[in-house]
Amino acid sequence: MHSRIAAVVLASAAITACATGSRSTAAPSIEITTGFQEIYAVYSQPGLVRGAKSSRSSIMLTRLKLTNTSQHEQRIRSCQISFFGNKTLFQTGFLNEETLKRETAAAKQYISNINFQTLIKGDGFYDSAQVIDTLSLAPGQSFMIFRQYFDLTAQEPVDRLRISCDTDTTSAVTDIPIVQYSNKNHYRFPLNGDFLLIGNVYDVWGHRSKPWEEFGLDAVALGPNQRVYNKTITRNRDHYVFGREVIAPADGTVVKVYDGLEDNPVPCDRAKIDEHIAKVGKSFPLFQRLSGNQVVIEHPNGEFSHLVHLKTHSILVKVGDAVRQGQTIGKVGNSGDGSNGPHLHYHLSNGPDALKARSLPVKFDNVENSYFSTLFMDKQGIPKDIRHVFDQSGGLLVHAQ
Repeated sequence: MHSRIAAVVLASAAITACATGSRSTAAPSIEITTGFQEIYAVYSQPGLVRGAKSSRSSIMLTRLKLTNTSQHEQRIRSCQISFFGNKTLFQTGFLNEETLKRETAAAKQYISNINFQTLIKGDGFYDSAQVIDTLSLAPGQSFMIFRQYFDLTAQEPVDRLRISCDTDTTSAVTDIPIVQYSNKNHYRFPLNGDFLLIGNVYDVWGHRSKPWEEFGLDAVALGPNQRVYNKTITRNRDHYVFGREVIAPADGTVVKVYDGLEDNPVPCDRAKIDEHIAKVGKSFPLFQRLSGNQVVIEHPNGEFSHLVHLKTHSILVKVGDAVRQGQTIGKVGNSGDGSNGPHLHYHLSNGPDALKARSLPVKFDNVENSYFSTLFMDKQGIPKDIRHVFDQSGGLLVHAQ
């Protein structure tokens, strides 16, 4: 679900990684917060699906806010983001004044977008009233930076993130635990068969950059011609994934249903999609216009499945229905402004409201060797001498049964 909530595309920060033992001294004049008690990492483990082959160490700091809690103006000069494991410092990234200026301006533009403010109303972290786009903070003012991504080289789990920031006169520091999230339920992939995940945990500037869908997946189907479509890319029915059955990943209760928004009639044509949404979307809530038809299922222990961009009028459940794992709930569609072509967006979260909940890592019990699956490539007839191309791509090949 590549949501177009704001027109701005945030630029990634230029972070230089090196070993250092530097640490600032804590001071109460600057409050540093991410709004989360802990950060979830993908570290030397299968990522989002069981049986995957990856040793990549992947951590995204999706958001950071600095607030002047003193009675005097404070100017932030630099910040350091350091990673520790078992009290050993592994890596530090530096955000200099130039980088901070660029990132704060982009973040301010993003959160000031009227659609974004409408959708996250009530979430105090993003209150734009006291958020500015410069590094000089009057009392009570804040600035933000978003999506700082790190690939670590540590050979053991990283368990702590330290953020240190310096002003002209003082320094501030905060530590945040880094944990490997463990699912509280057993999940199966929401589609049966072979799929390519074009949006996934390793697509770091897509879902990964947004806390509400950080560990989200976008699934399309490859056909025997090694494409996602048969004859033409601009017809929904020619996309192999369009109309495929979507199943409940685990037992639960349906808590949200959005349906009735007509599918985008011309895939992969941004102008036609914008024209369609402007024409038919006025009678639908803003959230549905952006993200399309969907179902949200509450599972035990506070985990929620979000199944998004479903085909119009294909949804078979209603709010309050109890569903069983594997039960068909609808079909893959191409609905919503955030869908450029037929696909299923799925993510797990800790709440029912997609933009106010936090995305959670998820593992699927029924996925076989999901990372560049040999079985998948055998079935698709991909020649062995070109399979290394898939190893260099950002996609995950999934066989779910």
